[in-house]
Amino acid sequence: MSIDRRVVVTMTVIPTRESAAIDAIKSIQAGIVKPNAMYINVPRTYARFTESLDPTFISTVLSLGVHVIQLEHDRACFNKILPILPYEPDPETLVVTIDDDLVYTPMFLHGLLHGWAEFRGVVGYSGLMYPERAEKVTGKIKYVVNQDHGKAVDILENGFGTIFPLHALDDFPEIDPLTPDMDPTLYLSDDYVIARYFDFKGLKKTLVRYKNIGRHHDDWSLICSGNEKAKTYEISTSQNNLMNYIASGKIIRERWGWF
Repeated sequence: MSIDRRVVVTMTVIPTRESAAIDAIKSIQAGIVKPNAMYINVPRTYARFTESLDPTFISTVLSLGVHVIQLEHDRACFNKILPILPYEPDPETLVVTIDDDLVYTPMFLHGLLHGWAEFRGVVGYSGLMYPERAEKVTGKIKYVVNQDHGKAVDILENGFGTIFPLHALDDFPEIDPLTPDMDPTLYLSDDYVIARYFDFKGLKKTLVRYKNIGRHHDDWSLICSGNEKAKTYEISTSQNNLMNYIASGKIIRERWGWF
């Protein structure tokens, strides 16, 4: 496989996940394919958390060769992707998304690149049906997970790994900074929001599944695993993702009219 493009990995971090984020970074750096650059996007203050990051965290990731983008404002899950846009000038650069609470296998980036070389557009390891579509198909608002290699999907889950050219997010609208008194629904539904934007741009979204890479039933150990060091916050566990997606769809239609 030969892809003559720059490949960058982007992520964010939340307080108490510093150690887990470092594990995620090191797992990518240990892969059989190395990215040209890695970014971690760090708000100076967090709207949802009272904790602060470990003061040694930034110096540690800098020592690993990771670019740190310090953000004046917190946009929650959107911190993962949007901040790198001004820092990568080539619109053909391939962007890979990861999370701060997972450890990735050596084949992770290799598989995404193979998938993108085959399908182009936007490629990822985990595909979901829009809950609105699922309701029409099944009569229930529910997750419908797609697993077939090469299948067109509605939503690709960024944390489990997606890859797309930088220009896919050209002209993405400004997202207001999150404040403690705001409803976080939209800000915790980045997978859904970005999926709708890709639809608006006419970009196809395709699932990658290989014999040794990708989703096998619900076993993620083939591409990544959860990190026990990562803390789960009440703001996440108290949220119903399906309901958030439905609510985000209404916000998107009213605010941007993408569908």
